[in-house]
Amino acid sequence: MEKPGYKVQIGKTIIDSSNYPVSSPVVSIKVEAGIFSGADSFEIILSKINIPKFARGDKVNIELGYNGKFSKVIEGTVDKIKSDISILSITGFNDIFKLLTLRINQTYEQQSAGGIVSDLAKQVGISLERVEDGINFPIYVIDSSKNAYEHIKNLAEKCGFDIYLDAQNRLFFHEFIKTSVDHTFSYGRDILEFEVSQKEAFYDQVEVWGESPVSKEGKESYAWLIKDFADLKGKAGSGVRVLTIQDASLKTSATTATVANNILRSIRKRCISGVIKIPGRADVSLGNTLEIRGVPDDSLNGIFQIKHITHFLDKQSGFLTTICFNGLED
Repeated sequence: MEKPGYKVQIGKTIIDSSNYPVSSPVVSIKVEAGIFSGADSFEIILSKINIPKFARGDKVNIELGYNGKFSKVIEGTVDKIKSDISILSITGFNDIFKLLTLRINQTYEQQSAGGIVSDLAKQVGISLERVEDGINFPIYVIDSSKNAYEHIKNLAEKCGFDIYLDAQNRLFFHEFIKTSVDHTFSYGRDILEFEVSQKEAFYDQVEVWGESPVSKEGKESYAWLIKDFADLKGKAGSGVRVLTIQDASLKTSATTATVANNILRSIRKRCISGVIKIPGRADVSLGNTLEIRGVPDDSLNGIFQIKHITHFLDKQSGFLTTICFNGLED
């Protein structure tokens, strides 16, 4: 029989469920991680019996699993500590929080999206694991009206990329093109709860307008006023429901067409979404795919991209994992 367990480090204190065969100070653990969802978070509820004092800024590592074999699910920093008579609540975030609090004014020249993202990450000490170049920008302005994470998210949307950190706080900024299966879950065996939504795309055409006609003069040229911006329009799809976007960072017709296509692809992928709850699986990660099998309605079976993960462990429910997912591109 598999017994759920954990290993939690807060500052210098390590709480390992293997050392507490009867009664543990941990009441519950919750970890949430997502793509395009800001900072990943954790909440640790502890009994106040025989525990040391903790402080904001303490480093936290959480590992979950079974029978003493654990996998790391988050690495972060304590942000808030709440206490009542009997329990202590410790919450915090992974290193994306550093990007959420960074506001700078900076101009980049002849840089790729990946180059800009890499520089912003390095400014707050985030290591890079997989950062692809994406779109090249003759000039790109980062201003303090938005935090660094918002700027990175905007770049990801233009490039059709995902942005997230793994459990080791390493940055991923890349296109998701995987079609192989990382995890398979069967209806009636692995899945405790299951829901899939299928909807029609709200837009069937995307138009993106850039700033100036530099595609005629080359990417080294800069903006000027003209009467007709038609040559700067990039279009993807067809139909009467049109999403129109104006973006001054896009300087060529080829780039506006690329961005239009990337945005339309993202819209279409979100037409299929769902959520499953399964017995705890610490090995499920962002950047993975899952396959659902055995659903009586065959239209609900298939391969999907994992977009959000929630791990929850307590004494009543045991260890549970909830996964939100989107469809893959047709």
